[in-house]
Amino acid sequence: MPSHLSINHNDMRNMNLALILNCLHQHAPLSRARLAELTGLNRATVTHLVRELIHKGLLVEMDGNPHPSAVGHPSINLQINPNAGRVIGVEVGVDYTSAVLTDLRPKILWRHDAQHPFSQDVGEVMERVLLIVDQAYRQARQSGFPILGIAVGVPGLVDLDSDTLLQSPEFGWRNVSLREHIGRHFDVPFYSGNLVHMAALGESYFGAARRVSSSVYIHLGYTVSGGIVINEDVFPGAMGLAGEVGHMSIDPHGERCACGSRGCWNLFVSQQGLFRRLQEGMAHGTQTLLSAASPLSMPAVLDAASRGDALTLEALQQTGVWLGIGIANLVNILNPQYVVLGGAMSMAFDFFAPAMYAELAERALLAPCDICKVTVAKYRQDAAVIGAVATVIWNILNHPQN
Repeated sequence: MPSHLSINHNDMRNMNLALILNCLHQHAPLSRARLAELTGLNRATVTHLVRELIHKGLLVEMDGNPHPSAVGHPSINLQINPNAGRVIGVEVGVDYTSAVLTDLRPKILWRHDAQHPFSQDVGEVMERVLLIVDQAYRQARQSGFPILGIAVGVPGLVDLDSDTLLQSPEFGWRNVSLREHIGRHFDVPFYSGNLVHMAALGESYFGAARRVSSSVYIHLGYTVSGGIVINEDVFPGAMGLAGEVGHMSIDPHGERCACGSRGCWNLFVSQQGLFRRLQEGMAHGTQTLLSAASPLSMPAVLDAASRGDALTLEALQQTGVWLGIGIANLVNILNPQYVVLGGAMSMAFDFFAPAMYAELAERALLAPCDICKVTVAKYRQDAAVIGAVATVIWNILNHPQN
């Protein structure tokens, strides 16, 4: 038999370890017998592999929760060990950096959020990020638990193999080595990626789209982007650029977008699009509670909306209309089970949702619309930083031998 067709015993063992971990991630708590049923592995193999994973600290038996097995003997349920270690997740925005330290639930145990002026200077921004990651790293070391990995999400196209930010239109950067600037300073596994793709994974792994086979995550921040998730894996496209939903052209005569096209969805449903509508209203003399807000901010917008400010409510209603138009296109094209909205703008979900749902019902095809649920992200503005954590955990569960 040709060598390339032979089965490597170690590879098969590692695949089975990952199979057990992912099954428990999706369905825990489970007994060993139930694990064998769901994975198709024989009980002896499951028993052996579970013993190994418990020894590694990745699985734990649940105390005080026995269930009778089919033959009357008590069975002990298993789950992923939340205290197998600590994970550091980092989100780098154009004017902020957020970092969290979590366990494997993932429960946030420590966090740091820093606002800072926009800068295109790579060294300046990376030095800020490095200082925050170092704080998280020190906190993790003090916990006494092993640090299982660090993941950093950035806006732009990232080469995952080399941890290189190939291009970031938001920062105006090209070919920035995230491993050189950040990863090499720490003696733990390091991962990087597009922050919206990470957010999409996080909502699929732990959030609103958990246990859903297909979903679209839309990040409503200063700009708009997305991630397409199929079976808990983000679809990258040919160059890792899949999910740039903000650059769907929905108005052929619209304003020029930063990407060079006209009438991009991003111009209508992003935070900058909302602020532009509000500023235009104020420039025309419309009375609003936001007149004293300089500069505009989402907390100020939410406060004004909750107090019934007419200009703010109208601007958010228009955001909902444009959201419904774009989401209808995505539902018709991709037929997802869930569309999940995260990012800072998702905090205004209750104000724009009625107009969004009405427009979606008007424009989407009936069958795909009926099976698709459009909802707010579980982690809202934290979707990207939790997605960074999910990236580390995904690698642990799928590559437990490392």
